[in-house]
Amino acid sequence: RVAVIEPGVTFSELVPALAKEGLRPLMPLSPKSRKSVLTCYWEREPLTLTRFQWEAMDPITTTEFILGNGEVLYAGEVGSLTGSKEKQRKRGHSHKHPFGILSMNVKKLGGGSQGTLGICPWVAIRCELLPEYEKMYCIYGDSLEELTEAGHRLVYNRLADELFILNSLNLACLLAKEFNEIRAIQESLPKWILLFTISGYGILPQKMFEYKQTELKKLGFSIKEDLNGIGNERLKKLVRRVSEEPYWKLRLKGDVRELFFQTSLRKSPHFVKLMSQIIDKAGFSSSDLGIYIQPQLQGVYCHLEFDFHFPAGNEGEAEKVKNLLRTSALEMFLQGAFFSRPYGEIANMVYSRYSQTVKLLKIIKEMFDPKGIMSPGRFPF
Repeated sequence: RVAVIEPGVTFSELVPALAKEGLRPLMPLSPKSRKSVLTCYWEREPLTLTRFQWEAMDPITTTEFILGNGEVLYAGEVGSLTGSKEKQRKRGHSHKHPFGILSMNVKKLGGGSQGTLGICPWVAIRCELLPEYEKMYCIYGDSLEELTEAGHRLVYNRLADELFILNSLNLACLLAKEFNEIRAIQESLPKWILLFTISGYGILPQKMFEYKQTELKKLGFSIKEDLNGIGNERLKKLVRRVSEEPYWKLRLKGDVRELFFQTSLRKSPHFVKLMSQIIDKAGFSSSDLGIYIQPQLQGVYCHLEFDFHFPAGNEGEAEKVKNLLRTSALEMFLQGAFFSRPYGEIANMVYSRYSQTVKLLKIIKEMFDPKGIMSPGRFPF
């Protein structure tokens, strides 16, 4: 259950190719059709299949990493075997084993480095079986605390495959394409929606599916199979698919800015309340704020994302959102938000407060890319 991919492979190509083999990839929520699979995994973007994510760099198993100084490093079994990866595969090696000859974890060295240390010509990724039995369920209401607790229980008991929480705006953007239809669906939906799948696959798939359904009832939550007239089949299409054009985050007003960081699932409501206070002071409409919560790494932490929607081409609104993003990022940071993938001005804010970390990163950069040829100027230091 391994796929070897190269730069340029998109999710719109990977998903149907794996489906022919009875497999599914770990993938983000409805990515762009042209989204690079390799870049997504190296940048540690949030994945909806949290049950199958065991470490931050999953699903990468083995890879080749060419450093800025010209040296080549291998992660996983490919580096401990003789011959090229093609010859290794002909001998029957699957490149699924993530441990190799090096004690250093090459994946974590390059993960999130935004191309500043080296380049990757290929990766082998772990795939999962397509379910033979599957159903989408939802839990919804006005209390985010109740939904995060439900999400925690579902992840802890290993019942759900895909699992994520959306506010009404982001779900409406996923379901509709036109502005008026999005607003109509948004108004008809509850404030918060937890969506998750229960499935059966592999050996005795039906019994697995039935067992999970039985255990699901024991949790005591009000679980529904449809959502205010939105059928189960339509909800199921939200997972394992790429976004149709226009991209779902651009459907409301044509442009969007994202603020995302990591926190715990149970702390998410605190940051949501804080953001509500910030946008009220700034005069930004709460109806234009999308929110996405994605548990990660077996629920150890979660990706919390705020999407600020505004009209495309409106420079005044763009500047207003830019200032709002800067203000809210600082407030979240001071309240304990962890920016594991900082970009742009947020990178400046984060690194300016971690001088010792910056010193270490400079040493690593000089060691592996002494001439500074890899993505120069990407980070503020």
